[in-house]
Amino acid sequence: MTFQSFDMSSFVTVGIVENNSLAYIRAVFDALQKQSVVVPLRSEDDSWRIDAAHVANIISPVDGGGWFNESISVPNGHEVGHISFTSGTEGDPKGVLISRSALNDVVDRIQCLMKMDSSVKEYVGVPVYHSFGYGRCRHVASVGGSFYIPSHGFDAKEFVSMLAKGEVNALSLVPSLLRVLLNNPKLLGEERLLLRWLEIGSQAMSKTEKLATRELFPNACIVQHYGLTEASRTTLLQIDNASDDVLDSVGKCYGNVEVSINHEGCICISGDHVASALLIEGNSVSAVNNQGWLETTDLGFIKDGFLYYDGRADNVVNCGGQKLSTERLEKAVMDKLASQGLNQVDMAVSRIPDATYGEGFLVSYTDGHILESLKASSVASLRDLGISAQNAMRYFNVDSIPKTPTGKVQHKILSALFKEQSFVNTESLGTHHSGDDIFTLFVQTLGLQKGDLSLSDSVMSIGVDSLQSVQLSIKIESFLGYLPQDWRQQSIDSLSKLPIKKTDAPLLRSSPANGGKAQPLWDGSSNKNPGNIRFFELIKEDFNTHDRDLFSQGLWAVFVHRFGNWRMGVKTKVLRFPLTLLYRFLRKLVQLFCGIKLDYTVLLGRRVKLEHFGGMILGAREIGDDTIIRQNTTFGIRDMSDLSAKPTIERGVNIGAGAVIVGDIVVGRYSVIGPNSVVTEDVPPFSIVAAGATIVSSVDQQAPKNEDTDKVAE
Repeated sequence: MTFQSFDMSSFVTVGIVENNSLAYIRAVFDALQKQSVVVPLRSEDDSWRIDAAHVANIISPVDGGGWFNESISVPNGHEVGHISFTSGTEGDPKGVLISRSALNDVVDRIQCLMKMDSSVKEYVGVPVYHSFGYGRCRHVASVGGSFYIPSHGFDAKEFVSMLAKGEVNALSLVPSLLRVLLNNPKLLGEERLLLRWLEIGSQAMSKTEKLATRELFPNACIVQHYGLTEASRTTLLQIDNASDDVLDSVGKCYGNVEVSINHEGCICISGDHVASALLIEGNSVSAVNNQGWLETTDLGFIKDGFLYYDGRADNVVNCGGQKLSTERLEKAVMDKLASQGLNQVDMAVSRIPDATYGEGFLVSYTDGHILESLKASSVASLRDLGISAQNAMRYFNVDSIPKTPTGKVQHKILSALFKEQSFVNTESLGTHHSGDDIFTLFVQTLGLQKGDLSLSDSVMSIGVDSLQSVQLSIKIESFLGYLPQDWRQQSIDSLSKLPIKKTDAPLLRSSPANGGKAQPLWDGSSNKNPGNIRFFELIKEDFNTHDRDLFSQGLWAVFVHRFGNWRMGVKTKVLRFPLTLLYRFLRKLVQLFCGIKLDYTVLLGRRVKLEHFGGMILGAREIGDDTIIRQNTTFGIRDMSDLSAKPTIERGVNIGAGAVIVGDIVVGRYSVIGPNSVVTEDVPPFSIVAAGATIVSSVDQQAPKNEDTDKVAE
């Protein structure tokens, strides 16, 4: 961090207690006119802000809304004019030092699009002590117009009444409040044609919502902005005259403002509107890096000069090695619900821990009647965004979605409330055998509540995804001592009535000692496809394993592998020769277009799923049944001294993205190899391996003496 030379004690600072009132905004404008620095306070004894900003005087405005009709402008200058504070919902808040010139730059750029004049009469529907509402007041006052502050926040009926009477002709709202008007079209009649100006900010909106807003107010100049406390109104999108193909964006830059995307995919901002400095732990710190860019934690991309917001980096869920922002999923779900006519939906998507996937999605909602539609839309949206993990989603009915005064969802509160709920105890199931034990096993593995399942349900009827299927198979085998052949089709009730058997767990093969050479690899001279199923039935099973997705690159790689083995069943070399040429051609295509190298000489079990594609070098000795493998994985030799020293992956292993497994080793059945792990030694069955090949859960660590090793590491 670069420390600035600001001496806070040299400023004349006025602390003004936050209040959505006419008196508050008058006190702010008065302080600005007197060249003082405005510091919003949460209360008169807000010691944190008072000490951080060296507040000298404190003003407590009285409650009450009303009209402001004066023409006010902020004197220009590089001196600090305002110290805003971030919300502090993710930790201690930081002070944001904003110069007078920066305050004016924001007004000048928004005026370029909105072109307001002294006839403007605006209903300010957002708190005036936040940067958005405060900016609206400065903008209207700068053109000599008037604005109205409602006494108790935005009141839809009050606004409609004032619009119908001609008392207001402009409006400022955040999307969550605008949806009140969009979802209740009967509120507005012909008076909607009287609205001339509308600014929207603070949250993302879908293209569908923007089109609906344009239709609702056809005569208004409608502008959406994107920005932060540190850089208010960075980009602007004029919705009323934008082409439909850019409505998913948050606009483009105007004036002396630039945006870029760094190597982490985060939005960076530069311009005259960027904060002068930040107050962090009592120190004044530069708001920009050495190149003059304010680096945000907002994800985005730029296309044809327009900025597209893609959620916050700290709201990105890493679900089984795949990453997706909660905002992006939430937007997709809202669009699907809107297409079904469900526009008035109050919901949010948050990040939560998940025992199976690492992280999952919490879908909170207020209306219990839309749960089935919400579930279907959520699963479909997740699939459309490239993630097949429907059981990584949890649904949480709440009385209301907690939000900040500007409508931003407080995700940490939702996650904490969800955690406090009374879910099924996930402790050991014990040693006795009853229907409730198997039932509870399903509930805890799938992360559900007891009311979500019945004894007649089965894996097939529930619609369990591949990862959850592996986890269930581990627990069922551990509980029963064996895994029934048709366990996926059997109901929970029938599984609960099966007898428990004690079995001796097979010992893990030891690696060659004293530098011994590995056993020779199979030479590929015969058909080594699984022998208990016909070829076309095997291909059909692989198709089902890959979610019946004909365009799955993993399916193509597995098919070419199966074909390479099948051709070896043709014993006559002359007849096999064209099949061999075709196999080699297809194998090279798979390597080029799918990024997957899987030679037919690898002994491949049934229901092996290549979850993703790209960077897969699968040079194993053997890969067992029901294994899941993700992108950027490498199986092979450790060095050139022994070309046969390749790993054996036993059945049911779950391998995360970026894993490296090398050498003549065995990865024990039903183990989980975490993303980016490097594995060079044998892994016991039922282990969990974290990055760096650290075994954090294994049979050796958990198995009590003289007990079946299949009953541990659940």
